[in-house]
Amino acid sequence: MFKFLKNVIAYSFVPVILVITTLLCLPIALLPEKYRYKSRIFHLFVNVCARLIFFFGFIKYKIYGKNNLPDHNNPAVFVMNHTSSLDIPVIELILGSQPRIWITKAEYTKVPVWGFVLNRMHVALKRESHSSVKHAMEKIFKLASDYGSHIALFPEGRRYTDGKIHSLFPGFAVMAQTLDRSVIPIAVSGLNKILPSKSFLVDSYAQTVKIKIGPAINYKDFQTRQDFVEYTQMWFEKELESKSE
Repeated sequence: MFKFLKNVIAYSFVPVILVITTLLCLPIALLPEKYRYKSRIFHLFVNVCARLIFFFGFIKYKIYGKNNLPDHNNPAVFVMNHTSSLDIPVIELILGSQPRIWITKAEYTKVPVWGFVLNRMHVALKRESHSSVKHAMEKIFKLASDYGSHIALFPEGRRYTDGKIHSLFPGFAVMAQTLDRSVIPIAVSGLNKILPSKSFLVDSYAQTVKIKIGPAINYKDFQTRQDFVEYTQMWFEKELESKSE
């Protein structure tokens, strides 16, 4: 019964929070490129939104490795395993008001108002379209270089709900090499149990979400791109395996 009441609270407040955040962010999204991509106010709004989502969802979490976070003067490529629709707020609450650019699915930009904000603040792509992926990569290289923003993405390319890491696409390695940036891996466990696939109810009793921020992985420390990707893959495998024990 208590689980049901908690879900009533979550689904009563979270949509309101999302609507208010979207309306607050809309004026910023309307600004010229050089202002909107450097706006810390926009990301502060999004950060507060993420924290409220976890608060009203009664979701407990613990963050490890905060000392591995770079500041805004050292922009990085953040990569995280993707197990739940709640994954995105994880990076949002970690980075505070530091500007970051997400690579997001083009389908999300079709949602009225919210989709417009996403399209203006993120880089949208159609994963199945080679030309769309190429255009998105070129755009994110330019934006990241021009405005010194962090980049955030899910290198698996899609959501997997088994709690394991799957094969990583090498796009993040290309970004790290081209932009000469460190990769900051973030391993998250537990969200797939709190909001299971095809489930409407949030089970905040399932477990405490564990968020591990790993040390920077530098491309120049590896001989080949494949070595870099494999090392990152192994880091995720090790961290997620230890969290499942």
